[in-house]
Amino acid sequence: MFNVDEVPVFQVPVPVIAPGGIDQSFQASFEALMIDEFSGFNLSTPDGCTAFLERAWLKVDDVVDKDGNPVPDSTELRARIANMPWCRAALVRAYLDGLQPAARGN
Repeated sequence: MFNVDEVPVFQVPVPVIAPGGIDQSFQASFEALMIDEFSGFNLSTPDGCTAFLERAWLKVDDVVDKDGNPVPDSTELRARIANMPWCRAALVRAYLDGLQPAARGN
């Protein structure tokens, strides 16, 4: 049975290569946007990408500060991470890759 009223939310790892070639990762939860809404975002511009992430990116996990202490999810933390070019690209890639299992299954 298919639930047409479901708002799909999914969590995926976001692998990041930070400046200096340092491999890191965190977890991100996204809402799967419908095509008509997703197509309204111009992901090739900074403003369009920011608007997309503000809309679709719901939560971040597995983030620590420089001392290794967990940093709780917040709108401010997500904005800070999204402002890092190496993270922004990784987030968009993780969102698109996270949709692929559903697409392959249909």
